Formats: sequence, C-alpha cells, structure tokens
Amino acid sequence: SSIVISYHQALKKELPKGETQTKLREKTSYFVEDNKFKRLAEYAAKKQQREFRHTLTKTFRHIMFFVIPISVLFYLLRAEIIRVLFGDGVFDWDDTGITFETFGFLVISIFAQATIPLLTRAFYAQQNTKTPVTISIIGIVINLVLSILLAHTMGVKGLAIAFSVSAIAQLAMLLGVLHIKLDGFDDKAVLVSMLKIVIATFTAAVVAQALKTPIGIAVDTHTFLGIAIKLIGVFMGGIITYVIVCMALKSEELEVIK
Repeated sequence: SSIVISYHQALKKELPKGETQTKLREKTSYFVEDNKFKRLAEYAAKKQQREFRHTLTKTFRHIMFFVIPISVLFYLLRAEIIRVLFGDGVFDWDDTGITFETFGFLVISIFAQATIPLLTRAFYAQQNTKTPVTISIIGIVINLVLSILLAHTMGVKGLAIAFSVSAIAQLAMLLGVLHIKLDGFDDKAVLVSMLKIVIATFTAAVVAQALKTPIGIAVDTHTFLGIAIKLIGVFMGGIITYVIVCMALKSEELEVIK
C-alpha cells in the first residue's frame, strides 16, 4: 500500500494536470486491488465465468511471480536481514539467532498471505461471504491449537510455525473451494507458469547462496555497512538471475515489469 501511495504521489508531481488521472489509472491499475475486485464483480454479475476465471488466475500468477523469489531470497538472507535491522546495541547473537529462525518460519507463508486477500475477494465478487469467513475461522482455530501445542516446546518459533501453517491451510482451502465452484482454473497456464517460476527461483537461490562467500570475504561482516553491502549484493544477484532465467523461459508474467 505504501509503495502504491508513494508512486501515486510521484506521478501527480511529474505529469501534467490533464494527463494525471488517465496515466495514474494506466500505470497503477494492476497494483490496486479494488480495480481487480471491480472487474471480478462485473464478470460475476454478467455470469462470464470464463473471464472471471482468467482474470483471477492471471492475477494469482502475477502475485506468485513476485512473491516466491522474494520469499526464498528472504529465507536465504534471514540472518543478514535481522543483523541489519537489529544488530546494534544490546541485541546479541543469541537474540539474533532466535529472531532470524522465527523470521524464517514466517517467511515460508508469505506466498499464502499475499494471495489470500485475492481469493477472498473472488468469493466476495460472487456475493459469497460465508465461505471465506468460515475458512478464516477454521484458519484461526488451526493457528490457536498449534500455537498452544508448539509454544510450550518451541517458544516464539512455535508461534511462527503455527501462523504459517494456518495461513497455508487457509490458502489451500480457498483454492480448493474456488476450483470446484469455477469448474477448475486455467490449470495448464497456472502449472506452466508455476514451473517456470520455480525453475527461475531455484536458479536464483543457487546463485545467491554462491555469492554469499565471495561478498562476505570482500567486506567486513562485523560492521553494519559490511552486512548491508552483503545483503544488497546477494539479493540483487538473485533477483537479476531470476529475471534472466524468466526471460530465457519466456515467462508471460514478465509483462508486469515491462
């Protein structure tokens, strides 16, 4: 949301008055959830199930295109991220270890947290609020039960695991019900897209992991600046690799960043 607002304000300053509204719609329409919701609601009202399914699955794929590689890179760089954010003062190595392990458990569900709002809105567009609310309550129950069971043995890490498991379970339930209600998604397109994303993400992860050692040797990792340089260098190396592999695989989702 903050990114969209900042981008919106920047465009207002740069564009002439007459062009502002038109350009804003063109440039930010993909990122504004209300725009997608309106389209889904329109297709649902007109019983255009094919268009509804296509818009939903295309948006789902676009979200995954961004979220999966970032999640994996965040996981690989969780120690560096925590050290940059909290590495000063009384935050010692034991605290850092507990925090980055907890962060790692939370990161694995980013893809679920990013797509649950889209799928929930897909139900709302069909004037169905009961199903997503019911699934949300089930997710809360799963989170609560797992939190109670895991907190005693794993502490805060157990709470992170419970949160991630409940989010993934909620996503799975939403996807399952929607798949049945819509008589399937654009399954072939989704599977092909996800395969390309996974291949590109795996390659990016390998490159990022390989960059850790040489960059770590080149800088002083005992200082904030050194850790920050390592973090940025490895992350950018992974992202660049991801984009290059996606281009080689002719990933359709690249249209979002063109």
